[in-house]
Amino acid sequence: HVKAAHMPLMSRILALVNAYDELCNHPDPVHALTPHEALSTLFAQQRSQFDPLCLSTFVRCMGVYPPGTLVVLSNGATGMVVSVNTTKPLRPTVLIHDPAVPREDAILVDLEQEAEVSVTKTLRPQQLSAEAHHHLAPRKRITYYFDSEA
Repeated sequence: HVKAAHMPLMSRILALVNAYDELCNHPDPVHALTPHEALSTLFAQQRSQFDPLCLSTFVRCMGVYPPGTLVVLSNGATGMVVSVNTTKPLRPTVLIHDPAVPREDAILVDLEQEAEVSVTKTLRPQQLSAEAHHHLAPRKRITYYFDSEA
């Protein structure tokens, strides 16, 4: 068993990312945590298991609403966060569920540009209608990309 301080940096980062992914993508979706819940769990309950600098950097990069977080907006729309705004963490980019718009043409709303709209609450996947879940496909659309400036 190797102490974290003696592990290479890349190994410490991968251990953290793997733990986050396992919390979000549990084999039984009923036990899967939302991205927000997974970050909270890592920070509040498992903090001692990870490199403090890696964990704080990861939390800062993932934002208040990490990609994959299902949200309700102040205008009543339901959507899924697809991109974090590192300078304004409460203003992510959200993929909107609109039954009138085909899934492949779903609308993206950058909340930094839409000042009158904000996130009012987060949802668990089970709280979505079957049609909204199919439209947003939360487990199928998530990929993570971090700009070098983040």
